[in-house]
Amino acid sequence: MNFPGPIVSRNTIPVLALTMALAVFSCSADEPPDKAVALNDESTTTSTSISEPVAQAAPAPETDGNTEAQNRESGEPEKLAAPTEDAGTPDTPEVPARFKQGVHYKLLTPTQPTSSSADKVEVAEVFWYGCGHCYSFEPFIANWLVQKDSNVEFVRIPVMWGAIHRIHARAFYTAEALDVLEEVHGELFREINVNKNRLHTEDALQDFFASHGVDRKDFEKTFRSFSVETKLKRADTLMRRYGADSTPLVVVNGKYTADGSSAQGFENLMALIDELVARETKR
Repeated sequence: MNFPGPIVSRNTIPVLALTMALAVFSCSADEPPDKAVALNDESTTTSTSISEPVAQAAPAPETDGNTEAQNRESGEPEKLAAPTEDAGTPDTPEVPARFKQGVHYKLLTPTQPTSSSADKVEVAEVFWYGCGHCYSFEPFIANWLVQKDSNVEFVRIPVMWGAIHRIHARAFYTAEALDVLEEVHGELFREINVNKNRLHTEDALQDFFASHGVDRKDFEKTFRSFSVETKLKRADTLMRRYGADSTPLVVVNGKYTADGSSAQGFENLMALIDELVARETKR
């Protein structure tokens, strides 16, 4: 899938040229703590730590970590439909297959529930604001969003591996609840990955949101709200069901998972998404 170039706006990150040169395409859950991943490193390593990585100075974001047990958030989790027993036949004769199951993508068994309506094919991105590879993936997603078919529903799911992941996930859902996600999503990536501001405390996030016009009292009330707690619980459940141990991870219709490494590049990953969407549309 070819793009005319990244969409450049205050909400996207124009780093397409840098991304095309990467040998590494994901931040992983199984890297030893404090292992850094520089985007301009020639290493073929595909992972960084599961817990508390931090971003390096631009243009080479990195992560470090301190492994810890998963904390449980308060509030009642959103109910999820029971997974179906059969994920369906992975290949159909109607859609020519360029990519192979087990090589470029994995089949989830059983199929996992989605939050989209039955007439939509859901494409979910599992991400983390502190992941340099997610930051580099943003222009690909931005270009794809303006070209995707109308029957495709795109959603983002933040990872919940450790404390810093959870607070960034809380920031994501706070922005969504305050209806400022479109304005601050790209800025959160940039603040962490370029400006080296970890935004790993509530006070730091409150200052960040205030700098983007959000009333401090509204932020404080929303940040610890029941609705945000509920969405965090659901994200944690989905992350576990998907077996998400790296970011960015793409999940198509609750059936297929793939990342930049398995697809052998982000451009290929976008083509793979379209192929799987076409397969699901034919069903």
